[in-house]
Amino acid sequence: MIKLQAFLKLLNNPVQLRPLNFSHIGELGTALDQWKVNLSMSSSEQQYTEVELVLGELLIAEIPDEKRMKIMLDMQSIVQRLVSDLHSEYIHEPSGLSEKQFAVVDKVKSIYFLCVLIYDGVSNRQIEVKQQNYKKPKKISFRSLLSSGQSQNDLIQQAIYHLMQYYLYLLMEDALIFEKASDSIWQQLNYLYLYAVQENIANAKIRSKHHVHNADTIHEYYLQACVYNLLRPASYRRQDILSLHKVLGDWATKITLESDINSDSKIFIDLRNSKSRYTRLSSFV
Repeated sequence: MIKLQAFLKLLNNPVQLRPLNFSHIGELGTALDQWKVNLSMSSSEQQYTEVELVLGELLIAEIPDEKRMKIMLDMQSIVQRLVSDLHSEYIHEPSGLSEKQFAVVDKVKSIYFLCVLIYDGVSNRQIEVKQQNYKKPKKISFRSLLSSGQSQNDLIQQAIYHLMQYYLYLLMEDALIFEKASDSIWQQLNYLYLYAVQENIANAKIRSKHHVHNADTIHEYYLQACVYNLLRPASYRRQDILSLHKVLGDWATKITLESDINSDSKIFIDLRNSKSRYTRLSSFV
């Protein structure tokens, strides 16, 4: 199980990839479909153990990132089903959680932390490859160069998109236990959005059947995170917090993000500030 401090340490000091044999999904995920079937017949505890193990292996396995992304996207339904089962053990609790229920919250967060670390690894490696390709002259055709660059851009865009997704889930988990979200989550959200804007991929639609129904772009996910934070979800009932996520996509369409402060602006977000999530403009007066 991964907790916040271990997660932050791994985020700042990524693990080295190495060859390994997957325990359940076969070489390069060839047995993934059969594992899904077997997993559905297992207990919730066994499902958690196996899913966490597979995610941990995907984090460190020396395989192509294209294949890693495909396996992760194919596992989305498994992760969401498992989290839903775990949520059922505490979302209906009207007051403080028991020690046993907090242990279940830690399981959910651990799953989310692993997903974030996997997507973060993909984005960082592909950004590094992209930067190296710009620096090194290559004796290849212009068409091949464009194809290679597009492939990397697609991987980076998809990885950041899903990072936004899971960081939003982590914000929700903190709200479910009535705690303030870690500043590190907002630091990452702001950094990822700033990079996406600078690379002109923030508003590009995700070209994948696995994109989430209420967000087509990185920009839309970031807007949802901003709206969610402004609503102060930790003051809601637990069931209302989950319901809130179902309407975030619609509510986010009611606001806009602009690069310049103007007289109509109400909130200022410093994307380069790792400590501040947003500031009401009235505080500058």
